[in-house]
Amino acid sequence: MGAREAPRWGGNVQMTEERYWMVARLIGPFLEEPCCEPIPISRKSGYEQPALYVVVNRAGYICYGGRTDALGPRFGKHRQQEDKVEEWAEYWVFPLYSDTHPDKIKELEAEMNSRLGIQLVKRPRRLKRPRRR
Repeated sequence: MGAREAPRWGGNVQMTEERYWMVARLIGPFLEEPCCEPIPISRKSGYEQPALYVVVNRAGYICYGGRTDALGPRFGKHRQQEDKVEEWAEYWVFPLYSDTHPDKIKELEAEMNSRLGIQLVKRPRRLKRPRRR
């Protein structure tokens, strides 16, 4: 990140313990166990089941909210992206029961992001070339 560039992942909302519990209540019976403390981005959480997570920068502002089937491999991919490594400092995790249906996880992620004011990033779909006959 150049000296004149604005942070790409900086957010407007600070993640707090109160916000963690708000999301935990939203997840309700799908939350396997609460983990109400941020984990350094360089450290593994120890959770390998499906989870929702919220990433914050060094000032504690929310950068990103996501979902995954397993945190270890997902964060391994995040750590390979330079802009994320430079700005992301910690993450908060919401471990879900392993039998939580993927559609429910997607629904919970959308609701979490909405409640926390996380802007969803819509990635453009790749256009498929028509098949030749």
